[in-house]
Amino acid sequence: MAGHAREGGVPRETLREREARVWDLSSKMWTQERIAQELNLERSTISKMLKRLNERALKTVTDEVLAEKAQQVRQLKAVADEAMQAWERSKDSRKGVVKKSSAGTSFRKGGDEVTTTVQDQDGDPRYLETAMKALADIRKILGLDSPEKYEKILNPETEARELLDDAERVARITAIFEQARAKRA
Repeated sequence: MAGHAREGGVPRETLREREARVWDLSSKMWTQERIAQELNLERSTISKMLKRLNERALKTVTDEVLAEKAQQVRQLKAVADEAMQAWERSKDSRKGVVKKSSAGTSFRKGGDEVTTTVQDQDGDPRYLETAMKALADIRKILGLDSPEKYEKILNPETEARELLDDAERVARITAIFEQARAKRA
């Protein structure tokens, strides 16, 4: 049946209008029971409809967030690329021309003396800092720098997990190495 929803044979347009009304009333803090009474529907129908609407809204928001992250990563990659190109240019040797005019003497005719100088450059570290900042921002956006929230306790036979910060993680790893070193000695 073209134009009909699968559930209950309700026309798709009617279903969309109901969904819009349910969403609106729910946004106004109406209870599911009150919405059901208002629209002359079962509360379970309202519950299923809200679940579907929430899933759709979550997918939309998730897609928008992912698209925004992708755009920001592209922009930051361009910033990093420009900074690295500027870094390379800043390492190029600097050439200069010095022109001196001299007055003539009785033995020599006056004229201009041109000297070309070449000065090596180390590169401007500000460009590297900019590139590193852009890369750090990319890692942050992608969650690559996030420490794992949960880590197994030192005993590998247990499934218990606990929250560890970086300092605790380093201390535990150091303790493991110390234990291994002590066993070898």
